[in-house]
Amino acid sequence: MHARAKGPVAPQVYRLAFSTAAAPWRARSQQQACGVQTRSAPPEAAQETLSLDTFTPGNLHISKPAPCIRRMRWPAWRHGRFRLLMKRERPVLASRRSVRFVAASRRKLAKLRTLLLERLLQGYEPTPELASILLVYLVQGVLGLARLATVFYFKDELKLSPSQLAMLSGVQTLPWTIKPLYGFLSDAVPLFGYHRRSYLSLAGALGAASWLGLATWAHTPAQALLCSTLASLAVAISDVVADGLVVERVRENSQERAGSLQSLCWGISAFGGLVTSYFSGSLLERFTPRQIFLMTATFPLMISTVSFFIDERPSYSEQALVQERSTGSAASQDGSRVHQATKWSRYSEQVARDARELLSKLWNAIRQPSILYPTAFVFLWQATPSAETAFFYYMTNELHFGPEFLGRIRIISSAAMLVGVFVYNRFLQRVPIKSMLRWSTILSVPLGLSQLILVTGLNTRWGIPNSWFVLGDAAVLTALGQVAFMPTLVLAARLCPPGAESVVFATLMSLYNASGVLGTEMGALLTQVLGVTEQNFTNLWALITICNLSSLLPLLFIDFLDRAPIDRNAAMSSTDTAAAASEEFTDLDGLERGHSSVTESTKNANARSRR
Repeated sequence: MHARAKGPVAPQVYRLAFSTAAAPWRARSQQQACGVQTRSAPPEAAQETLSLDTFTPGNLHISKPAPCIRRMRWPAWRHGRFRLLMKRERPVLASRRSVRFVAASRRKLAKLRTLLLERLLQGYEPTPELASILLVYLVQGVLGLARLATVFYFKDELKLSPSQLAMLSGVQTLPWTIKPLYGFLSDAVPLFGYHRRSYLSLAGALGAASWLGLATWAHTPAQALLCSTLASLAVAISDVVADGLVVERVRENSQERAGSLQSLCWGISAFGGLVTSYFSGSLLERFTPRQIFLMTATFPLMISTVSFFIDERPSYSEQALVQERSTGSAASQDGSRVHQATKWSRYSEQVARDARELLSKLWNAIRQPSILYPTAFVFLWQATPSAETAFFYYMTNELHFGPEFLGRIRIISSAAMLVGVFVYNRFLQRVPIKSMLRWSTILSVPLGLSQLILVTGLNTRWGIPNSWFVLGDAAVLTALGQVAFMPTLVLAARLCPPGAESVVFATLMSLYNASGVLGTEMGALLTQVLGVTEQNFTNLWALITICNLSSLLPLLFIDFLDRAPIDRNAAMSSTDTAAAASEEFTDLDGLERGHSSVTESTKNANARSRR
């Protein structure tokens, strides 16, 4: 049917017969497009979706049926008759419906993008550099995939005793005790012309080589210790460099957003740790430890790859070298070399001068009684021995817990740690640090002695299975350990004097890590003295009792905390809280018991926490 609009009649009263063929159509000037031809159509109407309401009766011509979609029925009256003859379909153009669908889709995508930017990325625009920084933190959390594999490798393949394994685990964390050195080198000494890119790339390559060495080359305890220590060194270097990048980006934003990027990075690390907590055990049911080491070796390579996306300009020395190479004449090249040597000499002198000034400032800060005495108490508080390695052997050799169940323990412990952080932030932030440390230590002793119930078998007499008892014990004591750990971070932030915040805080964290290493080695010594081996657990109860009761000894020096500056604004407490929330367990079996829960979670979280 062909219809031509005539006269100045409103378009909405036309009754045109349309077919129901659903086909999109557009208008082209002076051409027919799917049944519609325009006469003297305005230029802006070309190549746009048609709408009947946009045309006047003088320029609309239907040459063949236009597409429409059945939507509703409406009554129409025949000319000259006062009765309803039929119900006709109201035409709705298919093109108009598609435009509405596209517009609605765009609105939904815009809302989703806004949600991702505000909630997930904390308002930061997604850039390749931001993705690179987040990937570095994600890899640090994902590296926990090989944690249980490393323990079983030392235990089953290298046949180490509990005391030997405890001693080696303390040595592995030594690279974390000198973190300020990595930060100073990264800031002062460029590598291949860059302060950040080169160190990240080097850390990734070192980590991949270390895990590859564990998978293929290490066959003796000394070789395995070397590879695992280098892997720990690689993570420590990448952590320091990533923290430096975050600090630089935070300085470019307002104070309100200062902690948002740090919380985002630590949250990404926590997510990676939580994901790999369970799989670290379940994968051991299907693969050997060496195969898991080979899988883990691929993750540090990601750090080396994304390091090239870091937005960093070459240092001055590199720019001078490029300028020297671009110089044409030999004389100018010689002159530029002399100039370059002079610049390097001045630069080396400046680095040495900065190092001396930094050490002097650090020494003047540390020897102040208001910093020295509280730090000494925290050092003693974390240096108490632990029985965690011997208890790990008891669970695997005596209770016959498999890797998959140990993975469950780790993920429950990680979740309980986050619960502990939430409890502290919500209810305990205003509690004095001295009271928090005193009562958490006292409460940890009877809870830590609950291990004796498992060792003596009382829980089975009461009808409690060993697996359920271990899971509940791990959840409760881990949450308590994290609640006790949080005040130490706040205390470290308050101890930092103005003008030397970063160097003093990094040094305090290194001292925390060193105290953790000392406590691990003392636990190894006690395990050896009491004769606890992989098959003999006769004196395990004595080891557990001594380790828990020794945690009360630092309370004799708790008055050292009275010298801490309580009037200083602890601006770092919120970010340190986020740092602790992101940390995952680095202990051997993911368990903390009693004061082992307090001290071990403290020193192990310090070993990988974001400083």
